[in-house]
Amino acid sequence: MKNFVKPLWLLTRRHKQKLMIMRNTVLLILISVFQVLASNTYSQTKKLSVNLEEVTIKQVLAAVEEQSEFYFLYNSQLIDVDKKVSVSVEEQTVNNVLSQLFNENEVGVLIKDKYIILTPKTAGDAEQKQVTGKVTDQDGEALVGVTVVEKGTTHGTVTNADGTYSISDLSEDAILVFSFVGMQTVDIVVGNQTNINIVLSAEDIGLEEVIVTA
Repeated sequence: MKNFVKPLWLLTRRHKQKLMIMRNTVLLILISVFQVLASNTYSQTKKLSVNLEEVTIKQVLAAVEEQSEFYFLYNSQLIDVDKKVSVSVEEQTVNNVLSQLFNENEVGVLIKDKYIILTPKTAGDAEQKQVTGKVTDQDGEALVGVTVVEKGTTHGTVTNADGTYSISDLSEDAILVFSFVGMQTVDIVVGNQTNINIVLSAEDIGLEEVIVTA
């Protein structure tokens, strides 16, 4: 009987320890979630009014701090806070104010509790330029295996079973070249386009250009 009771006691103790660990873990998760929610709630509900002309970004940040509980953290050698700007917002959130001050591809904004951290973005941090689309023939049939290459590079992809493709990390002046056997090659300047659908036409080949091999 003693040999039977002891394992049960040990099992119960271990079970309690596991429950305590699970409870503490859940509490920590809940605390973290509540902190994030509290931070987001304040940044989303606090309304600011800033009307300043030809002042430095540093002065605008100071004005925000004066009428709120926000505190900005940044390195003035990495963030150009001496740049002159004009801001006019009435009863707007801090995100709306910051959107008038910084280019989102140049400065990152992280709100932690009531601290706002400003960090410079490198070229690698900026959102990669991506283009998607579909390639079909003149009858609307999807073309599988069409080569899509950024002109002047070896960077490219091919269309899949439904004729669609996706290519990212393109340069600012990218030109896409669409080529397929028996079809006319097409060059497209990407520009600001993110979706490019292409219709390829059959290439006219004279009899003298056809080479038959055994």
